[in-house]
Amino acid sequence: MSTVPTLPACGEPATIRIELYSADSLDACAYTCVDHTIRATAAAARAGLEAHLLGMAPDVERSCGHVFVFPTGALGDAPADRVPPMAAVPTGAGPSPPPDA
Repeated sequence: MSTVPTLPACGEPATIRIELYSADSLDACAYTCVDHTIRATAAAARAGLEAHLLGMAPDVERSCGHVFVFPTGALGDAPADRVPPMAAVPTGAGPSPPPDA
């Protein structure tokens, strides 16, 4: 595995941090909202990465889909911060807003 998988993203505030490991190396952290956590962990597994779900630190703010790659990990040649464009969000990627929103 030499690249970070494409993860679902909606840009909403992230509530879950996912640590991504290859072998014994912490390679990246992905941030998701509750609605995209399952698909993000599935994408990581398909890419050969082990996902460990954690809560967000109270002083950290990230959007759903943000990925930070640790330069010392096995994915160190990937860009350090990946914030996917919102156009990359698949149709039906999250819940529909209420009709009066």
